[in-house]
Amino acid sequence: MNTQSLSATATVTEEAFRNGVMPRAQLSKLACEIAIEKTIQEDVKQFAGWELMEAATVINVLKDLGTVAPPMSANAEAFLSQ
Repeated sequence: MNTQSLSATATVTEEAFRNGVMPRAQLSKLACEIAIEKTIQEDVKQFAGWELMEAATVINVLKDLGTVAPPMSANAEAFLSQ
């Protein structure tokens, strides 16, 4: 079975989608905050600021829809510590 036919038949519930997006949005938000804090390049700060606004908006929308923010995974914590 090729990936095209697999994606056409796979069904994802709204809740599963929201629960999959939330941890990624949280990680993105935290990574952007670190980038803004640590970089000295203005273009990097600007880009990270845009990404931070996007991640914060996604998180707020998900929370408004009742999505619970899960605890950070060990992989996410390891990524941020690097």
